[in-house]
Amino acid sequence: MPLLRAPGMNRSLNRTPCSSVLALVPFIPMLLPPSHAQEVVPITVEEWSIWVGSPAHERLNDRNAARNAMPQVVGTARPGQSEGRPSDFPVAPVSIIRFLGEPTADLDLELRVGSGSFLAHWPPARERVDSLRWFGTNLTPTRPDDRPPVFLSESHLFRSLRELDDSLVIEAETRAESFLSYDTELNLPIPLTLQDGPDTYTLQNVSGHPLYDLAVIVPTEGGYRIGWLDELPAGKAPEAPAAENPPPSSGADTESESDPDADADPALDLFDEAPDDITENDQAREQASGDEDAPQAPARQLPPLPAEADATVRARTEQLLNQPVVFDGSSLPIAAVLQRIRAQTGLQSNPDAQTLAEATLDLDTSSATPTPGQRAARDVLAEVLDGVGLTYRIIQDGTLFVTTKERLEADAGSQDIQVKGPPVPLELSDELPASDPGYADVSDRELVRRLVARGLDEDRARMTLDRLGPNLFRPDRLVVLAHLAREAIDEAVPLDVFPPPRQTVRIATVVISGIDPGLAEQAEQLVAQLGDPSPIARERAERDLFDLGPVSIPALNEALKHQDVEVVYRAERLLRRLDQPIP
Repeated sequence: MPLLRAPGMNRSLNRTPCSSVLALVPFIPMLLPPSHAQEVVPITVEEWSIWVGSPAHERLNDRNAARNAMPQVVGTARPGQSEGRPSDFPVAPVSIIRFLGEPTADLDLELRVGSGSFLAHWPPARERVDSLRWFGTNLTPTRPDDRPPVFLSESHLFRSLRELDDSLVIEAETRAESFLSYDTELNLPIPLTLQDGPDTYTLQNVSGHPLYDLAVIVPTEGGYRIGWLDELPAGKAPEAPAAENPPPSSGADTESESDPDADADPALDLFDEAPDDITENDQAREQASGDEDAPQAPARQLPPLPAEADATVRARTEQLLNQPVVFDGSSLPIAAVLQRIRAQTGLQSNPDAQTLAEATLDLDTSSATPTPGQRAARDVLAEVLDGVGLTYRIIQDGTLFVTTKERLEADAGSQDIQVKGPPVPLELSDELPASDPGYADVSDRELVRRLVARGLDEDRARMTLDRLGPNLFRPDRLVVLAHLAREAIDEAVPLDVFPPPRQTVRIATVVISGIDPGLAEQAEQLVAQLGDPSPIARERAERDLFDLGPVSIPALNEALKHQDVEVVYRAERLLRRLDQPIP
């Protein structure tokens, strides 16, 4: 559940006796002025995540494949990795959050994972099934004397982060640290494919969002070759035909708010645009019911649903949803309940008029009577909407877009369809030794420039790349870097901060290995080694074939026809580990 504290209201109010809470009802307008302006604190939240992936694994940051970036003092759900494996990818996933700006008291931060799990975090957070919470934190310019830093080795990345003077110190529970960090496993595949080579590669986006700042780094005998691409567009789903009568705009309602206790017509204000559509469909149904042979009114094409709001807008709207609303216990139509919530909280509502009409839902009939008294707006919505199969989506401007559960579920399912973007060629540079200053200009320095353009502090970027640069730009295999779109990050790991910060910067660099088109030839060579006289060579070949992932499957299927029983046995075992059927 997102952060749910109203501005200016002390957290201890949640523990206030019921009678005291009711006594505060007349003072709600004082706590929340008519403008409902959110308190904005003068800080910048800066997050940079390193995520790793490979076609051999279905998830990014796979716990059984990626290394652990956390220091020894931090507990992790990652199993111990064997040391010295030549196939171990040296880059470990980690996410770092810093706070820049003015000292701030009583700040709440929550991280959620849409599909996946958190494996580690520092400093310790209040851990839930799908969320991490640092509540009631204070941001101070210096570390308090009674909270000394936890020991970190000189070589650890976290040690250098403490040296950034512009970071505010985070006092969370009994710890004080210059940053927050977490490690998460995400049920997401790698977002692109790579073909052709070795001079020009063809990239194709297989995710639902654009990719930015892509780099392909290829090791050669005398150095490295590298190519940069500014953007790799996502595929576009077929556009739905335009509706004959589009639903009302999702923009915020500018009409003045009504008195919460006023007896207003429930159909007014919220659903002004709906009656025409409803009447037209009602007439069609009446004709059909009066005459079985009467022609049915043609079903109109529903327009696309408005997009869900980003994490910042959702967090602000959730604050309003947690406000208490007052009901007298009388039977109210659904439209009247929504109007009461709007009047008492300032939330705007917009009906999906066409969907509601075609679903024969009458919003003017009595709903399940809300429990009388004072209750959170979200609880009343759940009680009233769930009973008739309705739900809502928080859209771009913070409005509640009310529609049916079936339509939202169908919309969510359609987003799972993979739509490939256009193939884009990328030409690599000439071979450059790692010691050549020209290579630093097109590798480390180029990534710093692009990170700064995305909003990351330059000192932070340079300091981090001092540790990660050798593994990113002087790899032992082909590596692809890509920056995810902000929308993709917010979907994968929603971040809520309250009170809202002045600015939030979120960057996720995905580091992808194992997609070298030349690996197919390498797989064939490794298959031949499955029958090597040396047991060590056979084990190494099997391990390397597994790490190649799907690239090795054609060679392994061909190996099933081999005359050597040892080769066939190991090929079958590898195909089972790769979840492939055995012919």
